[in-house]
Amino acid sequence: MIHLTEENFADAIEENELLIIDFWAEWCVPCKKFLPVLEMFDAEISDEGEIAVGKVNVDEMPDITATFEIDTIPAIVFVKNGEEVERLVGLQTKERLMATVEQLR
Repeated sequence: MIHLTEENFADAIEENELLIIDFWAEWCVPCKKFLPVLEMFDAEISDEGEIAVGKVNVDEMPDITATFEIDTIPAIVFVKNGEEVERLVGLQTKERLMATVEQLR
């Protein structure tokens, strides 16, 4: 999982055909509950190449958060070839994340 910052964000989008971005915050209880699901999901797809999972702390990266117009967290944004192609808001299951990746291939 990539900790996305202003410095590495553009490179992460360029280097990965599909970048799955988790927008979260330390104080967000649903975000904390979602973390183990996201970690299991990341472990399963990490071997598939050209797909990466990144995390954006909304409090630390307000410019990235504003660019994607995030107003509710957790929010999962799927970026394919540099363009947002899907967005899921709220707690998600690993199966839902995998189904979304399959749909976007």
